[in-house]
Amino acid sequence: MGFHNMVVVNVVPLRSAQTTPKALRQMATSGIPGTTRHEAELPTFSSEEQARTFDNPLASPAAHSPAPPRPGDVLKNRFLLYECLSTGSTSRLFRALDQRRAEKNAADALVTLKIVTALPGDEPAPVQALRREAAIASGLNHPNLLAIHGLDRDGPHTFLCMEWRDGESLGVILDARGTRPMTRVQALRILEGVCQALSYLHARNITHSDIKPGNILVTADGEATLIDFGVASGPGADDLPHTHGYTPEYASPEVLRGADATPVDDLFSVACVAYRMLSGQRAFGTGTAADAEAAGTRPACPEHLSPAQWRALDRALAYDRTDRQPDVETFLNQLKVTRATTVSRIPSYRRQFPDRATPTVVSIRIRTACCAIGQPSLAWGCCWPEQCCCSIDRRHPQWMPKP
Repeated sequence: MGFHNMVVVNVVPLRSAQTTPKALRQMATSGIPGTTRHEAELPTFSSEEQARTFDNPLASPAAHSPAPPRPGDVLKNRFLLYECLSTGSTSRLFRALDQRRAEKNAADALVTLKIVTALPGDEPAPVQALRREAAIASGLNHPNLLAIHGLDRDGPHTFLCMEWRDGESLGVILDARGTRPMTRVQALRILEGVCQALSYLHARNITHSDIKPGNILVTADGEATLIDFGVASGPGADDLPHTHGYTPEYASPEVLRGADATPVDDLFSVACVAYRMLSGQRAFGTGTAADAEAAGTRPACPEHLSPAQWRALDRALAYDRTDRQPDVETFLNQLKVTRATTVSRIPSYRRQFPDRATPTVVSIRIRTACCAIGQPSLAWGCCWPEQCCCSIDRRHPQWMPKP
């Protein structure tokens, strides 16, 4: 597996005053009415989507535009481009070989290059956004984030060199599953990695701003890596223009209305990803959170979630920032709570019978069923041979079903 079909963040110029939020949503969800776009096809969007054709050499090639990079090219006499993994509206993602590291037989000779091509001497918005991404992400060190090696330029190609990890986009994985939800174990393992990465970022005043399945890389062993800081905000890039970018299907109502993303907006997007994994559907169907809020509707509870887990997920999907959990760590801890047990006061049995093991939830349920069919010896004989079900019932009536 690799980064095949992975969506690259599409960085675009700043907001246009002539484009309304309603028009933005219509443009972002354009296509056949009533259809749902694949997770791997969801682009990062902004109010200047229409202006891309003027600033983007990839979208509007002209005779004077420089040729895009291709497999086999060598950048800076060092990086041999192996494979184009994906092509976004403003950049291309390549798997490449760092020949200097390869000469030393280094284990990390493979790297990922995110390349923006523009005329020499010119610095359009995509190049500035790449510089901003490098400034924000450089120096970060976390197992659920890609390490940034540096930013460089070779002729018309400005490129960001990153760590290579073999894995697959969560968007591609979900598309392959269709409407079949993931198991809670699978989903929680992915969410744990994403939330740990976000906790690390938020502690450093960095907001990712574009959490979606296409920006989550899942390795073969199920570990999650959060990628792509193309529209992130944080310290270290105050002198560079900031792009208000988002993916409508995973953005909070506040971001859809034009507000800058905050950590609780990242939390909302994580909850949307969690809902997609646990239910097999997007939280707001083919629309957005703003559409659902305007219609007065809420997502339905996915199957196999306990009431406590659904309360945690539903709270994180609140339309108002102040109603959500304070941070992603709180959300994750609440979502990991297991189902409430139907057996109560087990410690009281320990105090009354310290020489006997406390029966498990499963064993008590089996014994209760045996008593119901008139076989108390099957129910209790293995653990309490000297007791019958009636004596246990008299001592602990809360364990037994009502007659």
